[in-house]
Formats: sequence, structure tokens, C-alpha cells
Amino acid sequence: MSQCRRACVMHQSIFFRNENLNNVRKHGCQNPSPSETNMVNDKYSHANLLHDRWNCRWKKNVISHRLGISYKESYLARTKGSVIHHANKHMYRKRLDTFSFQQSKNVKTAKAQEIRFRRACRRTFHAKEHNSLDTMRHRLITAQRYRFLFLPSQYIYKPIKHLHYTHGLDYPDYGFKIPINQDITPQKDIVVHTVEQYNPVPAGFFPSKYKDIIPKEPLYTSAGDFIIPGSRQWFTRMYQLDLARKAAQPQN
Repeated sequence: MSQCRRACVMHQSIFFRNENLNNVRKHGCQNPSPSETNMVNDKYSHANLLHDRWNCRWKKNVISHRLGISYKESYLARTKGSVIHHANKHMYRKRLDTFSFQQSKNVKTAKAQEIRFRRACRRTFHAKEHNSLDTMRHRLITAQRYRFLFLPSQYIYKPIKHLHYTHGLDYPDYGFKIPINQDITPQKDIVVHTVEQYNPVPAGFFPSKYKDIIPKEPLYTSAGDFIIPGSRQWFTRMYQLDLARKAAQPQN
């Protein structure tokens, strides 16, 4: 996007009124006044406007009275993973979705709109590089290539080509707002409560004869209460396990 752009869609009326129609007398003025030169039409203003629209989740409803269709467009920002791993240096991309027919109530006009829309479909899907099988999958691929909407469930991503990460993601100052700084939002510290790993061997003294019979799994009472290693209940359970082991040994 060069600094010598003529005018975008939003500034065309101001541009032609101030720059091209200097000799046209304005309504209510006897003498034409010099043209105003305070029109802001540079890369930075448009980049900031695009950033603000992306940040506030702005959506625009586009209606084509010639084709009798409508759709919505919005802006999405590239994530860090998309830029780093897939080499997509575009800062933004436009999403087109929510396709629907908005034909006129006039029968003659609605018929003309339908004819024009079918003509656009034929022009798109009958290209030379299009697959001759003409399946729905091939139609969707072709529609994505030509940025053409024809189904309500369809959506298309279109990259905004005049804003790139030309200096990398870590460049401190591009001269305008960039979305990558808001990609990772600071979050509050989250306290995660953890449980110490279970150790079946008690920390204090215990008889050495219990060393070989200590179960590796946690011990519980008949009521389902946890038995802490080294507690009185734990020694009682170890005593019972020791008696059971002695009873199971063969008598000489």
C-alpha cells in the first residue's frame, strides 16, 4: 500500500470534490473557495481503522441489488502460530459468510437478478481449470479461489494484502496499531491446588518386619477413610497383615 494512493472507497467523494472538481461552484457559494487539504488518506490511518474494526468485532452487511444477494464481511487477525509456522505474513484477512438471496419484490427485477447470478455462477464454475466432474467439492474449491459465495453454509477467507509483518513480529514500532500485540492477553495467576505424591512408607520409626508387607497402594478403612502412613490405624493394619502373612506360611 503506497503513500500515493488516490482514494479509497470511503474517501472517494471527498477526493473528487476537493481535488478534481475545483472549478465547480458549490451550492450557496458565489465564489469557489480553495480546496480543502485536510483529508487524511494514508497507510497509517487505514491500518488503525482496520485494527479498530477487528478489535470491536465489526461486521458489515453487503447487499448487491444487481445480483439480488447479500452477505456479511468481518476482519480476522493472523495468530502467531499462523505467521511463524505457515509463513502467512498478512496481518489481517477478511471473512465472507452468511450468504442469502435478497431479491426484489418486483417480479421483473427479481428475474433479472436471478439471470445475472446464474451467469456469474457459470462464469466461475465453467473456467478451463475447473474439474470437469463438477462435484460440490470442486465447486467449493473453485469458489474459494475466486472468492465467490453461492451457498448459505459457505464462508471464504480473503487476505488483506497491503498490511504485512515486513519487519517481523518483534518489531517495536510499525507506525500503526498491529493485532499481534493483543494476541496473548495477560491473565491473572491461577492457583492450582496439588496433592503431594503418595508415599506408602511412614517418615517415623516402624518395625523392620513391616518393610516387606507395606502395600504400595493407599490404605482405607471399611468406612472409606484414608489411613495416613505412620498413624495408629496404619500400625493396626500392618499388625493384621503381618499376622495374615504368618498364618499363610507353611508349618515345619
